[in-house]
Amino acid sequence: MSRRSSVRVEADRHATCTPKHCNAPPLRRRLAAGRNTGTCIPRKLWYVRYMIDGKRFSESYRSEAEAVVRRDVIAAEITLNQDPRRSNPRTSVPSFEHVAHDALRLYAGTRTLRETTLENQQSFLDTHLLPYFQNIHVDSITRITVQEFIAVMRKTLKDSTVAASLPTLRLILDHAVAKGYVSTNPMRGAPLWRADHADDEHVDPFEPEEIRHIIHTSYGLDHDLGVLLHITAQCGLRPGEGLALRRCDIDTVKATVKVAGTFSRNRMGPTKTRGSVRTISMLHNVVDDAFARDVIRHIHAMKFTPMDAEDRLFPYSSGGFGRLWARVMKKSGVRYRKPHALRHAFASILLSRGENILKVQKAGGWRSAATLLRVYAKWIDEGASDRPVVHAVTDFAARSRGNTRLG
Repeated sequence: MSRRSSVRVEADRHATCTPKHCNAPPLRRRLAAGRNTGTCIPRKLWYVRYMIDGKRFSESYRSEAEAVVRRDVIAAEITLNQDPRRSNPRTSVPSFEHVAHDALRLYAGTRTLRETTLENQQSFLDTHLLPYFQNIHVDSITRITVQEFIAVMRKTLKDSTVAASLPTLRLILDHAVAKGYVSTNPMRGAPLWRADHADDEHVDPFEPEEIRHIIHTSYGLDHDLGVLLHITAQCGLRPGEGLALRRCDIDTVKATVKVAGTFSRNRMGPTKTRGSVRTISMLHNVVDDAFARDVIRHIHAMKFTPMDAEDRLFPYSSGGFGRLWARVMKKSGVRYRKPHALRHAFASILLSRGENILKVQKAGGWRSAATLLRVYAKWIDEGASDRPVVHAVTDFAARSRGNTRLG
């Protein structure tokens, strides 16, 4: 057995780091991912390190006081020629890393998930969860621990990103409960934090004349790109839904588009939600009626038409489309916004013109009309204020009666 002098308490090498600056000395054998770029996730951990029969052992604790107590116990047991590993109450509880990998593997095996969902979960685990919880036993994670993690994340990530990623941590802790490692999930119950939804609700759509100018510029740059953006604007498509359109999805006789998938990360996949599968008219009055009818003529004049009806109509990669969009925005002189702003424009323009909110929700494939009310209520109010009060109320009543008849 080793002597007492070999039992020591050490702080984690990233204990003094800040989210924007890493103070930890580099390891000789390897550098942790991202540590040499100035980004860092501080880890407030203390380790008890000791040796038995020439082998190194380490135990992690959330406080220095807890580590010091454990150090004294280990030193006493080594002096008495006892094995301190048997007295460690956490030897039967696995680390967070072990539970996390097991949880994600089981979760993916028991559900039908999109590839992007699995990749997002794994990315959040590798980038944020493991650097923070890697050497922590899963039974030591409390509500305070999770709140400290959220506070660190909010310094570098938007609240919308944190809110979308935290379910990964919750399912890992649910798995720990199911395995019997912990009694309750600390993330269940009362809310742990309050997100700022201002960024989620802030949209910056294009005006009709801006859309006209963008589409005109895109046709001059690349005719097929113009067709893609024209359809996207007229149907309120997400950029990935437009890139995923196949020849069989376009019906120029009925002037409709069928949305049945999405193209992201250079591969085809299902739509964002089941409600996103839909058939949409290309003749919505987004700019004006003539602008809407022109899209049919431009579809027939496309340079590239795939032989197979199941092939993609627009053979752009995700990155290539982004670069073309940037060129269009620069050449058109319109203030830069992402392609998704065409979808915002579709909803805001139609609602401001008094379109039925349920019709817009169905056409755009939003999860519910409540989403439109939360995000686009401003344009509904503006549209109502532009019409006489009597007519606005009459229109609303007529639409309500019509919805009732449809059942």
